[in-house]
Formats: sequence, structure tokens, C-alpha cells
Amino acid sequence: MEKKYKTKCALVQVEIPNRPIIEASALLEVLPKREISVGTFSKKQLYRGHITLNPTTLIAGNMDVVPWALKRLNCDGPFLTSYPTGLAEFYGRQLSVSTLEEVRRRVEYDGRPLFVKPLHPFKRFNGFVYESRTDDANFHGASYRMPVYVSQVVHFVSEFRVYIAHTSIVGITPYAGHSVFPPTNWLKQILNALQESKELSAGCSIDVGLMNDGTWVVVECNDGFALGQYPGLSSDSYADVIIARWEELMKMADRTNNQLPT
Repeated sequence: MEKKYKTKCALVQVEIPNRPIIEASALLEVLPKREISVGTFSKKQLYRGHITLNPTTLIAGNMDVVPWALKRLNCDGPFLTSYPTGLAEFYGRQLSVSTLEEVRRRVEYDGRPLFVKPLHPFKRFNGFVYESRTDDANFHGASYRMPVYVSQVVHFVSEFRVYIAHTSIVGITPYAGHSVFPPTNWLKQILNALQESKELSAGCSIDVGLMNDGTWVVVECNDGFALGQYPGLSSDSYADVIIARWEELMKMADRTNNQLPT
């Protein structure tokens, strides 16, 4: 398929001059080799309108800045959710949608902790195990009406992040527990399920884990617009994921709005 908005240049978030974080370093190293001109910017510069946004300029950074840039480019997804419906058979646990207030009430009433994670991919806070109202600070000021995913607490003995670019696995990196790699055929089943449900993003990651009963399950999915680069993933593969997702989002925004701002 022709890439109407093929990336020609990129702006990479660097908050401390000459001290880019690992993700920024990867892109600053790889993109010039692909004949993509690269510059840097800070969050303050972006928010103050000192950065020109257009579909062919990749904006790479963290969750504070990329969603902001996407909104200014009239891009509102669709975004990959943490728990796509097409992967329901792979979760190995009961997931539901609730609100922060309801989670607080349930934990206080039952006395059992619950795992909670924001419903929207532009995460206000990271998922965590909520045990009591002393954990409210972890919501970072989010409204108690915020919709969230909720599940019982499960225990993993091994966890991996699987990076995907253009429907292919480009990296598998362990990030917790024992280094017991997930079965290749099982990972292919996950990819096939996401493709069949039409929920697979061109650039994304799928976290998978081995539970203490020996069952492999999907931990969560992550949209690729602002992914982290875990140790063990090559800079080239990381760039593949980030570029693939940016170009896909620009095409989707174009189909929705007919014309993007320049």
C-alpha cells in the first residue's frame, strides 16, 4: 500500500540538552541512517506552539506530548485499547469496566485488592494493585468518575513485551520474572486473533505473562504512538514500531478529516 504520509523528518523529545533518554537516543541514532532528518524539542516548546506540526513529521516523545500533538493534527484514533475484545480468550482472568469510585467501594467492602488501569489509552496513571484508600495518590488527581479496567489480582512468574510492526513480531524482551520465553505458536494465535478482529495496530506491543499455574496469558496491550524501549530491543526495531504507528495514525486521520493541517 502506498504510504501517502511517508515520514520525511522527525522531531524527538529531549528535555535535558545532550542527555536524551533511551528511546530518544534510539531514534536519533537510527532515523538519519534512513534519510529522515531529525531535530529535537522540549515539552515546553511544543505546548507554546513553537513546533510546526504536519503529517510527514514524526513527533516522538512520552505520554505528555504525543497525545497533545495527535490532537492538534485532528487525529483521534481509533487507538489500541489495553484489552482488545478480540483477545478475550487469552486473558485468563475476568476483566470488567468500572469507575474509580466503584473500585474504592468494592475494595473497602470486600477487603480484597483489585488491579485497576485507565480505560483510555492516554493513561492518566499506570495500572496498579489498589489495596486501600491510602493508594488514592496513585490516581494522580483523576476524577473518581473515570472509567477503568478492573480485574482480580493475578501473579506472574515471567513477563515479556512483544513488539509488533506491520503485523510482524520485531522483538521479544523479558521485563520481569524468569526468562521463560512464550511459545511461538501461541504468539501467532494472538496476532491472528487481533487481525481477525481488526484491532491490530501497525505499531504496538503486547505484554504476555506466565502465571504461577503454568498458563500463558495476555497481560495487556499498548498502542505504539509513545511506547517505551525495553532493554533487549534493538534501536532499529524500536524505530520500526514508532514509524509504523505514526504513519498509520496520519492515514486514519486523513480518512476521517479529508485533509490534515500543514
